[in-house]
Amino acid sequence: MKADGLAAGKGVVIAGSKSDACVAVDDVMVDNVYGKTCGNSIVVEEFLEGFEVSVSKNSILPIHYV
Repeated sequence: MKADGLAAGKGVVIAGSKSDACVAVDDVMVDNVYGKTCGNSIVVEEFLEGFEVSVSKNSILPIHYV
């Protein structure tokens, strides 16, 4: 789950269960843990295991293994 908006790199939660996901959604959308301008909407994605990379027009940088 990702909080939409500027969260200073802290807006992503990898929930291990449905209840963890519900708590994360409440934290972001109800309790505004990342501020009032971040988390008015969220993006939910499937968890993919493996390497994460950052791609720009000049380079490809490995970030970390999940």
